Amino acid sequence: MKGCMDCRIPGCLALRDNRPPCPVVKLKTAASTWATQQRHERNPLRASLSAWEGRVSASCSPIVDSQGLYSDFHSSLREIGRTPTWHLSQRMWRVILLLGNAVLVGAQSGVAIEFCSAVDFGLEGTADVLARGFSDYFVKVPFTVEKLLGAARSDSVDFSASRIAVADGTAVGAALIARRGWTSRLAGMAIVPEARRQGVGRALVHRVLEDAKNRGDRTMVLEVVEQNEPAVALYEGCGFKKQRRLVGFSTQSESGFATAGLAEVDLRAAGEAMTLCGVADLPWQLSGETVAHLTPPNAAFRLDGAWVATSSLSASEVSIHAVAGVPGAEYVKSASGILYALGAKFPGKRWTMKAVWPEELGEVFSAVGFTRTPLSQWQMIVSLSWTSAGSAPAFAIVDVAAAASRHGQR
Repeated sequence: MKGCMDCRIPGCLALRDNRPPCPVVKLKTAASTWATQQRHERNPLRASLSAWEGRVSASCSPIVDSQGLYSDFHSSLREIGRTPTWHLSQRMWRVILLLGNAVLVGAQSGVAIEFCSAVDFGLEGTADVLARGFSDYFVKVPFTVEKLLGAARSDSVDFSASRIAVADGTAVGAALIARRGWTSRLAGMAIVPEARRQGVGRALVHRVLEDAKNRGDRTMVLEVVEQNEPAVALYEGCGFKKQRRLVGFSTQSESGFATAGLAEVDLRAAGEAMTLCGVADLPWQLSGETVAHLTPPNAAFRLDGAWVATSSLSASEVSIHAVAGVPGAEYVKSASGILYALGAKFPGKRWTMKAVWPEELGEVFSAVGFTRTPLSQWQMIVSLSWTSAGSAPAFAIVDVAAAASRHGQR
């Protein structure tokens, strides 16, 4: 691709949109100007960093990730007698990637991305972007306004925190964000097929991570299909770590007998009990908070200190939303027991647990005849807290290292 006449960078917006002056040249000019102005100030480092951030925001929109950006920044620091350090590079890179509402992800791609909330974009438009992004997914995921509203109720999806990525006036990606306490969850992210492999997904993940940190959240979690290797690599590249493998199960119950003691209970009561006796760090979907927000025709049952929540029992196929056993050594036995009792009380149905159940607790299902389904997921987490005073958040370190390597400025 031919480069801009000013900065010589392939894909530069000045070339594509024919709108002078070149944003990269504007950035270089601004960096040189503030470096000169700050050279003799009392605290040149603090003043120059603040000035650099302000001038980038004011003079370059969308921000351009150019091959000369690192050297420009380091040259400006040297002009005030300061040696570039790892921390300063981290701070610079966060500003480049995350400042403002627009980012150019990769000089080669030439894709300018703007972000807006799902509230501003509208739920119908958000559902449409997600449907297009999941059109070729491993499993069919129908997205409608009704489904989104249901996710807001049961999974605490916050549409004001959810983001839509827009390129050239067209929505190309969406990220649904759920929130509880100090934790956010990337409840779903999709990039439309024609916009993939252009850095859109990475820019979207960076945006929601920075939003979460600015809100004061301490962690973000997600689940991703293990077989979706590009997505797994993307999240790991953004700092997410694998917590555990999540698996699914299914079985067909035959004619049986009703087990004495199995009693239907309020879903809210079941959710409160699961919060108290459930395993720590369970996936969002299995938590007591999620169960407590379910409403009929979903149902919940209790048996000897064990609890289970299901979808409507009037259907031939029933989803098990969550199950919790008696805390301690009897956990697996009691959890398996209530599943057996449920199948006996409602025979002739197909029972399924989606791939959100911890692999290490698989005996709960296998002990009563459930078989494991092929699909599996990774439960992942990233810390949004600062690793030390004045250092970059953990999720930014990987990208800073990658950027430094690309620009030869380690």
